[in-house]
Amino acid sequence: SSHADFKFAIEELRAENQALRGTLEEVQYRYDRLAGEVTGVKGEFAEQQKQKIRGKAEVSDTQAYNAVLKRFLAEKDYATAQKEFSNFITAYPKSKLADNAGYWIGEALYAQGEYKESVLALQSMLDKYPKTEKRCAALTKQGQAFIELKQSDKAKLFLSEVVASCPESGEAALASKALKKIKK
Repeated sequence: SSHADFKFAIEELRAENQALRGTLEEVQYRYDRLAGEVTGVKGEFAEQQKQKIRGKAEVSDTQAYNAVLKRFLAEKDYATAQKEFSNFITAYPKSKLADNAGYWIGEALYAQGEYKESVLALQSMLDKYPKTEKRCAALTKQGQAFIELKQSDKAKLFLSEVVASCPESGEAALASKALKKIKK
């Protein structure tokens, strides 16, 4: 009986070892893929900048926006991204993505701990683009910034607005969660 138990334990360890190897291979694959994407984004952005400088190729607003957004998300260089999104709005003021760029400026400021500036940038975007699809996200981020600024009354106003006006959104769930924390 103890021999059978021992054999069973060894088989369990083998199965567990095989599962861990599979997980390790999957993690390695994902890492390699992400590293390739980051390298590709850097190369794509550098090439777009070279083209802009040479003036030979016109970069579309979508290409320019996507390059800055990828860089923002992949490299988390928020100060540079903030400037680049601002440059994007200057270069493409009528772009359908200008409101999104304005939103990401607010996100970049928030990520740098510049909460008051984040609120102001997001409000400027909301004032300039009242029909933006980023409205709920901007209001949520403003509410979160007011929490960081220890202004819970203002935070409640913004977060309650998100819950009321965007009830089925992911932002409403975030806002609701933040409101519960404030009330504790």
